[in-house]
Amino acid sequence: TPISSMKSPTYKGKITNKFLKEWKTLSEKEKGKTAFALDQSLKDKHRLIRVSTLERGEVAAKIAVSGAYKILMGDEDATMLAYFSQPELKINWRHSLRVMRVWNVWCNQLGYTLDDIHEIPIELLEKTSYHVTSENHKEWFKALTSLSTEDILIYLNEQKGIKQEDCDHKNTKSVEKCT
Repeated sequence: TPISSMKSPTYKGKITNKFLKEWKTLSEKEKGKTAFALDQSLKDKHRLIRVSTLERGEVAAKIAVSGAYKILMGDEDATMLAYFSQPELKINWRHSLRVMRVWNVWCNQLGYTLDDIHEIPIELLEKTSYHVTSENHKEWFKALTSLSTEDILIYLNEQKGIKQEDCDHKNTKSVEKCT
């Protein structure tokens, strides 16, 4: 579904109704201050989520590589999937593998810190992790920190031999994925 055709949620409820009631009483200057405070709060929360996600990748990788999950489950034949599937964890296996891969390639193998990579979307770090090497990591890191997501995806497609000219929807306003 193209993003342009998606309906915006209304977010109606007790908390947002209270917020809007207060918002309507604010002066334009107060609304500006509140808007910037909300923006900063969102950025701070987003940073915490990304750093926490990468930290989970590190911890999960250590549990995997050490076999600690077998001790934790009390079963020498236990699998990492079984460990993640426990009722007290219920960790998404595919997402965990992706995050573990990102941490392993970008931090463990290439030496980047969480501060270096936390602003880059996990999805892009994961997609590029299949192409990044010790020889080209600086080029990829520069691309990930300076190019738009669309340009990075175009670059990734070019690495796979798919050129932008071959893409049927390159001039549309919707966001679609070339394969």
